[in-house]
Amino acid sequence: MTRLAAERPYSNPETAARKLLELAKSIEAVQDGRIHIEKINAPFLSKDGCKATGPEFGAGIRFAIEQGWLELHESGTYVRLKKAGEDLLAHAGELRKQKLGPYRLMEIMAAKPTAAAPHASTCNVQGRIVIVAASSHMGGCGRLACAN
Repeated sequence: MTRLAAERPYSNPETAARKLLELAKSIEAVQDGRIHIEKINAPFLSKDGCKATGPEFGAGIRFAIEQGWLELHESGTYVRLKKAGEDLLAHAGELRKQKLGPYRLMEIMAAKPTAAAPHASTCNVQGRIVIVAASSHMGGCGRLACAN
């Protein structure tokens, strides 16, 4: 079967939220940790940037707020990166710096899940997105999935 439309990388709200977190972290916050919404909106939607859509942006922001990663001001003009979001980015950054085999990575992520996502974590290791799930209903064992 032929596909007529390309897959949208940010159609998954979690993927969009994680990209928005990366963008927010890369921007220098102004007073009181404020990050103007247009500074993450523009590169996310830009044809030269992520090439995402408005609905993908909205779903990503909502997901990040629900997870406690971002705080959106009631005016909608700025966001703040919350501690859970900073911890998530720091943990992914630590793992990126290490050259780990997939099974060792799985052990680390299963043993040290993030507070924001205690049962699932993702990170980019050597150009691959790695998704690790470790939950009590699986007896504490982890599952590993890689995608290019």
